[in-house]
Amino acid sequence: MLKWFDIVNSPRDVMFFGRPFSMNRQLDYLLKDKFNLQYVHHVFRHLSDQLYGDSTMSALLYAAYQKRRSIIFEKSMNEAHARENGIYDEQTFNTPRARSFCKVFNNHCRNCFVFSLSEF
Repeated sequence: MLKWFDIVNSPRDVMFFGRPFSMNRQLDYLLKDKFNLQYVHHVFRHLSDQLYGDSTMSALLYAAYQKRRSIIFEKSMNEAHARENGIYDEQTFNTPRARSFCKVFNNHCRNCFVFSLSEF
C-alpha cells in the first residue's frame, strides 16, 4: 500500500504528482535532438506563452533554449570549419605566382612600415 509520504518524497519512482516544486525541473529534454533553429525557436515561443507568469519555469525554459541555440551554433561552426579546412592544403599558396605576389606584397608592407617609423 502506498503512503502519501512515499508518493510526495519519491516522485521519480511513483510519478503520481510529478516532481516536487522544491526541485528544479529540467526542460532540456523538450529540445533534445532538435537541430533546426527555427523549430527550437517555435517551441520556445509556444512554451513561453504557456509558462507566462511563472518566473522559475520561464527562466529554466530560457536557459534550455539558450543552451540548445549554443549547441546548434557550435555544430554549424564546426561543420563550417571542417569544410574550410578541406579547401586548402599545403600547396595552395606554394606556386611561383603566389610566391611572387607575396614577395611584392611583403616588400610593399615593409616599405610602408619603414616609412611610418622614419616619419614619426
